[in-house]
Amino acid sequence: MSKQREATAEGVGKAFSDWLYHHEVSVPDTMGIALGEAFSRWLVANSDGLIAAIAEAVTPKAVLIVPPVSGPEA
Repeated sequence: MSKQREATAEGVGKAFSDWLYHHEVSVPDTMGIALGEAFSRWLVANSDGLIAAIAEAVTPKAVLIVPPVSGPEA
């Protein structure tokens, strides 16, 4: 890595460190927001499949019961 690139990386790291020091940032809050957004995108991307799976799971399965034939038709 060149000296200029190292200096730039160090400067960016220090600037970010200073920003974090002066701004209240909570890792659990940040992770919660990121996970919530990712899950929302996943739900939107997979909504058709999820709706189909839910519909299949809650649809009662029809059973046709045919009584035995008795009498002269048998």
